[in-house]
Amino acid sequence: MVLLSFEDERPAMTNSKDSISLRSLLAGASAGLAVDLTLYPLDTIKTRAQSSQGFAAAGGLRNLYSGLGSVALGSAPGAAIFFCTYQTTNKLIGRHDALSHAFAAGIGEILACTVRVPTELVKQRAQVFKYQLN
Repeated sequence: MVLLSFEDERPAMTNSKDSISLRSLLAGASAGLAVDLTLYPLDTIKTRAQSSQGFAAAGGLRNLYSGLGSVALGSAPGAAIFFCTYQTTNKLIGRHDALSHAFAAGIGEILACTVRVPTELVKQRAQVFKYQLN
């Protein structure tokens, strides 16, 4: 049985700078969108349960996909920014230890939040505040 480590896969990933960026961009966008679309109803329930107006008044179990448009617009770019930044930072550091990966992930998360936070605000308002007008 052959086990692959990160170092075993690294040479194949460093063929060209453009392919790494494109691969990271597409993988990040796809993964982010898939996760957010799958877990969106649970996030809506959580947001409504935490609402100051109460779960039922915030919409209860109605329209669990309310506000999904903002997630679709922000999820893919946010995740893509994270993965591209993570890969680029790791390459610039040149080391592949736990501290380097943690640092690269932190930088990636900071940059991804420039997209994720505004879309998260719009999403949460759409999940709850829509029902205050009734």
